[in-house]
Amino acid sequence: MDVFVLLRRVTNDLILTPADLRGPVRSFGTGDSLNDIRTSHGAARALTLTPGYAARRTCIPSHRCPTVDATPARRTHVVQPHVATHVSTCPGCGAHWPDESDDCAARFNALLALDHSHAEPWGSRHGSAFAVFALQHPDRHSRESLERAWILLQTTRVLGLPEAHVIRRLRRSGKERVDWGLPSLPAGRPRTFDMTIADLGDFQAETYAAHLEQWCAATLRAWQALATA
Repeated sequence: MDVFVLLRRVTNDLILTPADLRGPVRSFGTGDSLNDIRTSHGAARALTLTPGYAARRTCIPSHRCPTVDATPARRTHVVQPHVATHVSTCPGCGAHWPDESDDCAARFNALLALDHSHAEPWGSRHGSAFAVFALQHPDRHSRESLERAWILLQTTRVLGLPEAHVIRRLRRSGKERVDWGLPSLPAGRPRTFDMTIADLGDFQAETYAAHLEQWCAATLRAWQALATA
C-alpha cells in the first residue's frame, strides 16, 4: 500500500536534509518522530531537498504523488516610521525648527545676503526685514533700535509712507526723537507671533514680497496687543 508521510505538522515544519531521505521505504505511523523516518542505505528512489528548506508536504511513493513544495519562506521587511527626535524652539519669537542645525539667526543671515545683493525683491525691503526681525527678537537689540524699528513698521504699514523716505528721515535725525504722531513702543515684549521667519521658507522671489507683508503685520499685531492688554 502507499504510505504518505505528512511532514508539516499543525504547529511546525520539519526540516529534512538529503541524508535523511536515502534508503528503502518503510511504513510509519502517525506518532513516529523525525528520527523514526530516517531510512537505511539502498533506496530505490530518493527525494532530494535543498538543505535548510522546509518540506511542507511530501511522500515516499510507489507511484505518482503530489509535487514537493520546497520553496523557501518569504521574508517580510517591516518599515519603521521615522520619528522626529528633537525640535528646537527659538526663545525670541517661538519659531519651531526641525533640528538644531537651523535657527532664526542662520535664516536671517541668508536673508541679509539677498538684501545686500541689492537685487529685487529683497534689496529695497531690507529696512522692513531688519525691523520685523528685531522686534521679534528684542533681546538682541537696544531699546533705541527697537523704537526705530517700531517707527519704520508703523509709518510704512499704518501711515502708508514709502520705506525709503522714512529711512532717510531716521538717518538725518540721528538720535533726535521725531514726532510721527504714532503710539510709542509698548513696554514689555510679545512671546509668540502668528508668523515668524521660519514661515518664509527660502525667500523665493515670487512670494517674498507678500510673505514679508504678512510677517510685518503679524509683528505689529503682537506688539499692539501689549498696549491694549
